[in-house]
Amino acid sequence: MKPFTAPIDDILFSLTHVAGAGDLPDWDADFAAEIAGHFAAFVEAEIAPLDATRRC
Repeated sequence: MKPFTAPIDDILFSLTHVAGAGDLPDWDADFAAEIAGHFAAFVEAEIAPLDATRRC
């Protein structure tokens, strides 16, 4: 089974350009990327393996 990889680039693009967060005066793209990176690491290490056991 292929390991889960969080689509951080797609998420950040959606937040910035689709949802309009990039237009907010206090939006910090670097900070958002940092948070997304930590969240992705957590999901890939802790949550994704739990879902893999359900699919077997």
